Amino acid sequence: VRQCGKLIVATDSTTNSKERLLQLRQNAIDNGVNDIEILSNNDEIRALEPNVVGNAALYSPSTGVFDSHSYMTSLLVDAENSGTTTLALSTKVDGGSTADLRGYITLDVDGIELKCRNVVNCAGLNAHLIAQKLHTNWLPPQQYYAKGNYFRLQGTKSPFSRLVYPLPDEAGGLGVHATVDWSSSNSTKFGPDVEWISPAIKNPKDIDLTPSDE
Repeated sequence: VRQCGKLIVATDSTTNSKERLLQLRQNAIDNGVNDIEILSNNDEIRALEPNVVGNAALYSPSTGVFDSHSYMTSLLVDAENSGTTTLALSTKVDGGSTADLRGYITLDVDGIELKCRNVVNCAGLNAHLIAQKLHTNWLPPQQYYAKGNYFRLQGTKSPFSRLVYPLPDEAGGLGVHATVDWSSSNSTKFGPDVEWISPAIKNPKDIDLTPSDE
């Protein structure tokens, strides 16, 4: 874990932007994060990040990053050591049913019937299809897909020492933000942007994943 801190920057001086910063601070306080600071001008921002320009910002000194892949591997090891968990990759859920009279959920997985008390549906873009297989006479809500592109600053070390975010994009997403790769190259990654996909596309496999040049 690296406790690097984070800035959320308002690049304009409108009342709306300042109100949104205050609302984000209140959200943090409501969730038990009480070290949030408001930076009220560009001088205060540049005292922390000399290469960032803005009119006001929210500063979270306790924000950090961690290696999510190592963390998930660690959770798997703990679960398997308990003797009650097996990881089965590349398995297909063909169907199933919700809880019976004894409280068991049934899953039909690659020709094998599994019974369990709880199911965590984390199938990503196909989660609604899994849910539809488990719940009869249920229609999933309309899916609205979006894709994002990341960009890397190459040939130089990161100009930032913290995470730098804009105000969240009101059209969707957190906005294009800067993340420092502290693991090796100390480079910077920007993204993601948000590109909404046509509602006519019903299957995520049909999404064109070619990076946008706009």
